[in-house]
Amino acid sequence: MALKHVGKEKRDNPKIVITSFREDDDFEEYCNVQTIKNLIPYDNVEYVPITDLIFPKSTNEYERGLYTSSLEKIDVLYRPAHPAHPIDFLIYDVATDGNRIGLHLLDLVKDHKLAIINPPVSYFLQSKVLMMLIWGCRESEMFTKEERHAIEKYMLPTYLTESEFLKNKMPYVKKSVYSREGNTIEIYDGNGRALNASGYRHYEDNQYIYQKYINLPEIDTVNIG
Repeated sequence: MALKHVGKEKRDNPKIVITSFREDDDFEEYCNVQTIKNLIPYDNVEYVPITDLIFPKSTNEYERGLYTSSLEKIDVLYRPAHPAHPIDFLIYDVATDGNRIGLHLLDLVKDHKLAIINPPVSYFLQSKVLMMLIWGCRESEMFTKEERHAIEKYMLPTYLTESEFLKNKMPYVKKSVYSREGNTIEIYDGNGRALNASGYRHYEDNQYIYQKYINLPEIDTVNIG
């Protein structure tokens, strides 16, 4: 499908690039991407740091598009999702020369000059709405008896409104569906009174989910030596 988007076939020897931040900028993402690259069953895949992607001006020599630092035109770009740099942050990606990489990429994809591949997790599993769907469908035939038991045991009751918790006077947590790393989270008591909130508020424009509040377990430790 990606090759079809740019009007090419595998026999055309397309240029496929996998990208991420550099090792020094985000070691975890770099290692994840190198692992994924080694698992791709296709020989013609090159790793290029995202800051090395080039958008040369359209000339007789260079067609409009995305290029590697060696000026090879890229047909397919694979940017795996990462918790700290998810797909919804694409528009904020900037090259070392100040080029707004993300916005340029979206324009190229729109004009069929480039195809971008991202795993389904980039779009589907990033949303906390999935937890609401699983909780809401836990009694359906979608899950086996063992799966239903696991959902009840390990997942928190999750809804799109706080009404269930207010009705039962249960404390709850309000979370943005795309927030991460403790960002934009609020804790309420069973009467809807705010008790605590995270200091960072980067996802206030998102939809929210509401989960049952659970205290962290206390663990007794023993000093040895």
